[in-house]
Amino acid sequence: MAIILYAHSSGGNNTNSGSSPSVKASGTGAATTAASAVVNLSADSPDLSTVVANDTIRLNARTDGYGSIAPNDVFVITAVDNTAKTVTVSPTPNSNTSGVTWIIGGAFATIRRAWSFAKGGDKVYARGTFTGLVDLTDADFFSGGLATTPITLEGYTTTPGDNGLCILDGQGSTANGLVFTSSGTQRFWVTKNFRVTNYTNEGYRNIGGYPTLFINCRADLCAVGFRVGALANMIHCQATDCTDSGFLVHDHVEFYGCIIRDNAIGIECDDGCMFYHCWFVDNTTTAILKTANFRNVRLFLVDSLIDGGSLGGKGIDGFADGGYPGNLKILNSMIIGCSTAVDNDNDDGLWNLGAGILVNGNTFNYVNYSNRMVEVIGAPTFVARGTDYTPLMTSPAVNSGYDSRASGLVTVTGGQAVIGDLLPAEFSGGGPGGAGLPGGFCDGWGWD
Repeated sequence: MAIILYAHSSGGNNTNSGSSPSVKASGTGAATTAASAVVNLSADSPDLSTVVANDTIRLNARTDGYGSIAPNDVFVITAVDNTAKTVTVSPTPNSNTSGVTWIIGGAFATIRRAWSFAKGGDKVYARGTFTGLVDLTDADFFSGGLATTPITLEGYTTTPGDNGLCILDGQGSTANGLVFTSSGTQRFWVTKNFRVTNYTNEGYRNIGGYPTLFINCRADLCAVGFRVGALANMIHCQATDCTDSGFLVHDHVEFYGCIIRDNAIGIECDDGCMFYHCWFVDNTTTAILKTANFRNVRLFLVDSLIDGGSLGGKGIDGFADGGYPGNLKILNSMIIGCSTAVDNDNDDGLWNLGAGILVNGNTFNYVNYSNRMVEVIGAPTFVARGTDYTPLMTSPAVNSGYDSRASGLVTVTGGQAVIGDLLPAEFSGGGPGGAGLPGGFCDGWGWD
């Protein structure tokens, strides 16, 4: 039995039951019988025609309902009888009561209140702008999800599922934004369509690690945008204008179609990371920095772009520490405008692998690193560097990347691979999220 819960920053109320954006029915005369799952609402003669299974009902002052954080006064409806004016609920109330204030539906006022009821397979929809800390750490142990039934926290703006963003605003005075833990046992969380902004420490703070998935999540104007533990997937996420790092991550973290821009450090990895179709732009010090020995998963940079821009920070720094050789693999990626494109701690020699790299405008291309196959050094040309990285057809990145035809063992129809993320302007113009960079990229991502 999976349920959907709602939290609204404006108009929500923590005395609601949470299962719909607005209240479906309410009254003051609910009656329960010990050991019976049927709740009698006939004293109020309510209209229950819109109530459905998996809605929830709040019975005021009960402590034997669903949830992990008191008050445990919410029950899940499993059946509705509009004629008899009764609902069947789970769990079963354990005492006789009458004249109980009750409410079915209506969004909660806080994400934490909604999250305290979520079990594996459940979803919490959140709308609006919430301020301060959203601390979910003490709610996480109610019931963790599984890989096939995660617990989902999803933002929206007008209609659930519209992919609009819910905003968490630290207002420049709160340390951390969205905080949850996965310690103790494996728990599977999904966070989707959230923006965190103006936190003095960490926008997203995942303590402990274990499997998590972030989709279309953004962080800006924080010290650290995302702190992510082990075994995380980041899809179409963005970090910008963070004073420390856009992402601070542990091991087995993979990035797909992410944009990391205008941070002091783009990514700090203390173990293995993989990047596919990602862009790093104008990160002051380093785009990708290793902070510890890589033991488990190497750094893979595939079909991605690093542009130091006018700031000239390093591209990739600190890999190949000598104890775990061969940690850096680069394929069909572009590193331009950096002080050093790739700066390894040690030269791993034949352990190194680079294929299809475009390097240009760097003070140094490689320190302790060698590209093995297909290197391009010509100046790339774009529709508008800094705002739209779609390459022009005349760019040396076009039809120059490493692809499988080089083996001579396969037949490939069409043009050779393009170095970087996008097809030429004549054929495409799409990048992560659409043509070029997202609208309003250079003036606050269009959020303000």
